[in-house]
Amino acid sequence: MDYTTNYNLGKPEDGARNAGQAMNGNMDIIDAALQTLHDYMIGISSSSSSSSSSSSSSSSSSSSSSSS
Repeated sequence: MDYTTNYNLGKPEDGARNAGQAMNGNMDIIDAALQTLHDYMIGISSSSSSSSSSSSSSSSSSSSSSSS
């Protein structure tokens, strides 16, 4: 069986009897990669929203002190 370069997904030969097993293994690899990407994106989303709120608070406090 040949494998893909990036994710090492199985590429069964035409008419191979174990094509279903290869597909199941490929789905597990794809599922794990998507979960990793999802977790990474959630982390970016959470950190950007918390940094946005903290930067807007510091902006409002610095503008308040400037006007005094």
